[in-house]
Amino acid sequence: MTKLTSIWFWQRFVSPHKSHLAEAIGSLGQEVTYVANDFMSIERKKMGWSASKLKKTKILIKKTPNALEKLIISLPSNSIHFCQGIRANGLVSYAQKFLTKRKIKQWLFMEIVEDKGLEGLIKRMVYNFLLNFKQKNINGILAIGSNAETWYFKRGFDKEKIFPFAYFLSDNLSKIKKSRKHRSTFRFIYVGQLIKRKRVDFLLSTLSLLRKSIDFELEIIGDGPLHNILIKQANKLLPGKVKWLGSLQMKDIPKKIANADCLVLPSRHDGWGSVISESLMVGTPVICSNTCGASTVVKESKIGGVFQAESISQFKLLLYKVLNNGPISNLKRNRLRKWAKCLGAKEGAKYLIKILQFHINQVNRPKPPWIN
Repeated sequence: MTKLTSIWFWQRFVSPHKSHLAEAIGSLGQEVTYVANDFMSIERKKMGWSASKLKKTKILIKKTPNALEKLIISLPSNSIHFCQGIRANGLVSYAQKFLTKRKIKQWLFMEIVEDKGLEGLIKRMVYNFLLNFKQKNINGILAIGSNAETWYFKRGFDKEKIFPFAYFLSDNLSKIKKSRKHRSTFRFIYVGQLIKRKRVDFLLSTLSLLRKSIDFELEIIGDGPLHNILIKQANKLLPGKVKWLGSLQMKDIPKKIANADCLVLPSRHDGWGSVISESLMVGTPVICSNTCGASTVVKESKIGGVFQAESISQFKLLLYKVLNNGPISNLKRNRLRKWAKCLGAKEGAKYLIKILQFHINQVNRPKPPWIN
């Protein structure tokens, strides 16, 4: 593999969504530096997140615009830069400003944007302006989420410079296996915040329609402002079937998912939904709404399923199908885990390098690894 010039990640904090990818690129022999405003946000710490420890990637913490400017002044003009978003991205916006001042172009990590209603109309107008105004300073968009490429194309960005992308996670996830302890009851699992956008209430009410047909249980990992309300709803609709585990450390969650039979994420909107990637990588099927960005990889996994976000009937049918099929066999788990390595950082790093090589006309336009 041809060694590229130095690669830089600019993020608000050292997120596992990007740090494993950076580390994997470093493991390919590339020089990688990860610049963040802090190791981890207070909000994420409360959710059990922790910053990754990197060996092949240099981490720099810069807390002021002045510190960022001094660093960027010293960078070679041919360095490669990946920035977190284009708006509402904290000090990263200053890094982008100083890179532009030096006439160094950037690549952008951009999630699919929720754009319903009047607020959505305003968002489309804002992105139309920002992308048209700043397009000359951008090498390309790494579009994260189902249909994200189309959304950014409609905002006026050059289609040839938009690449479908994902949050590529630690490859160690694929080594996690289900416990050998026998369990006859089918287990659903939900992992995430207990907030309106995640629609745990919708999950509880839809599962209640199946409570008399097939035996099952539901584990819920996470916390949030709706905690007490959801407990009351669960006690009424699904008495004795829901187990509340609260917030867990991020490192402990994959093992819990591996011991479930199906992960469910019914969100009204998720830019990606990394827990979906986690679940597939440990061999547990996923049911999610089509408004989750990672629904694209759930479809490609050929197991579980994707339902239209507002369709109770579709959601109920998918839940019933997986219940009726019973717990997934170890053979199918292993097949799913093997396939889902395409969502690991190693494959993500190879894909990103191919995108860079395509950009300088060294290779054909690459396909995302979950398509291959």
